[in-house]
Amino acid sequence: SDFIHKYPQKLCVILDGADEAELARCSDYVRGVLRGELLKGCCLIVTSRHSNEILELSASHPFDKHIEVLGFTRENVVEYVGKVLQQPQRDAVISKLGEEP
Repeated sequence: SDFIHKYPQKLCVILDGADEAELARCSDYVRGVLRGELLKGCCLIVTSRHSNEILELSASHPFDKHIEVLGFTRENVVEYVGKVLQQPQRDAVISKLGEEP
């Protein structure tokens, strides 16, 4: 804990799925890190889908880079599902993808 506060520039904080985190319910400390008020100089990586809360956060925090993934091809989705799901869920999801327009 002392090291983290003494050397925040050596720290990488990752908040994956920030849109799912209900930022309003996060601790004051987490919100302070996200706003750049705490752990100044740390590397902060935030992943999220589009949401009003995330848009407000990005408007108030000077992120160095914004990267947007626009979408996946059907082949990308099938490959991903194949890697993360086990049978029978894998086949059920891939079958459902075939029904989508």
